[in-house]
Amino acid sequence: MTSPAPRLSRRRVWPWLVAALLAVAVLHGALWWAATTRLEQALESTVVRMRADGWTVSHGTPRRAGWPLAAALDVPDVSLAGPVGTIPGGVAWQTPLLRGEWRPLQPRQLLLQAFGTQRLRLEPTVSAELTADALQAVLPLVAPGSPRQAMLTGTDVRLTGEGWTEAATIAALHVGLEEPGPVRSEGSGPVEAAPPRRSLHVAAEEITLPALPAGARWPLGPRIATLSLDAAAIGPLHVPGGREGAEAWRAGGGAFRLERLALAWGPLNLTASATLGLDAALQPAGSGEIALTGYEATLDALVSTGVMNARGAIATKSVLALLARPGAGGGPARVEVPLTLKERVLSAGGFALTRLPPWNWP
Repeated sequence: MTSPAPRLSRRRVWPWLVAALLAVAVLHGALWWAATTRLEQALESTVVRMRADGWTVSHGTPRRAGWPLAAALDVPDVSLAGPVGTIPGGVAWQTPLLRGEWRPLQPRQLLLQAFGTQRLRLEPTVSAELTADALQAVLPLVAPGSPRQAMLTGTDVRLTGEGWTEAATIAALHVGLEEPGPVRSEGSGPVEAAPPRRSLHVAAEEITLPALPAGARWPLGPRIATLSLDAAAIGPLHVPGGREGAEAWRAGGGAFRLERLALAWGPLNLTASATLGLDAALQPAGSGEIALTGYEATLDALVSTGVMNARGAIATKSVLALLARPGAGGGPARVEVPLTLKERVLSAGGFALTRLPPWNWP
């Protein structure tokens, strides 16, 4: 005869199991509510800080979202407008919906996703609409002074400007921003801190350019296979504008490094690198190098589209042929040209090309 004890013990376990599940659900809901509250507070403090920096910011009523796998905040009708760098009128951006999302499995990251048709304007003239199948940014959640890395990725990005008959498209886009933390000394002696450095990484694949008006053609075709850029700005983070700021930036070791630019457009394959700074007269100065293959077909395409005349193309081919080297493994000839900019004179391979007008700092 079977004993009833196991059946009674199971009956006693079920209420405890249900109570435990309810307690976990309540705790999870409380943590989700606390996390979304922190997101709301972060949104409010960001808006206050941006307005203090001269930005105009508006948005609709935020809505909590993401439960149960994430803590998210949906912010409708976001509109930003304010100063950016040297753009004369600043930048304006609008999106129907912006989502900020925090995930427990990635606690040091904040995911931002923009939905719908976005409007981007570089004041006062350039205006465009931007949409994408997926467009998101990953921002670091780290202590002040720690290394930071932000990333923006997009797929099937479409950009339409005023007067365009069709959109420019980018199949895949990746943008990365990096700022390392302060340099610390590992020895006992004093170590001079290196100038601050901010790095930019851009990679775009399968770029389709919009049609040109009046039957005009892009000189190397409407498709750019790849475009990538690795650059770094070195120098003080915050300097005043005008000549005073330029002097402070130069004294602080300011420089701009184009570590690598790579472009594959039609027959042209180009790579370039350069370092630019300011000389004693606060004029741009530096050096670099350009390497390219496919220059003959590129010049022929420029002639066929009317960008260059035939006589100029023949002369340029003759000069480049003298500089060309055989390609590795029987590949196309490669041309490498060193560039220098000194005392406003731009030179290539030791030959002066042009003298730039002086840059007058306000």
